[in-house]
Amino acid sequence: MRVPWGKIESSPTDFIDPKYLPEGIRITQSYHMRLDDVNDLLEHWTKRQAAGKKPFRFKSMKRAARRSKEASGNRDEPQRDKNGVS
Repeated sequence: MRVPWGKIESSPTDFIDPKYLPEGIRITQSYHMRLDDVNDLLEHWTKRQAAGKKPFRFKSMKRAARRSKEASGNRDEPQRDKNGVS
């Protein structure tokens, strides 16, 4: 599955729980991120891991992508239930 970076950038909370991101970070494709933001992300994740917490996790990508697509009014793919049935 390809990572939908444009959608993640425009609606990060559809894809990532805010607890996994430090405040003020703008998520973009890795080669577009500022060095300070990358370092802040790594530091945040390292602190979470040291505290015994999961450092990072995407929300369900398929569900988040569908929500993002529905919010934009783009329904060019058939809607599927949790079992993948149209």
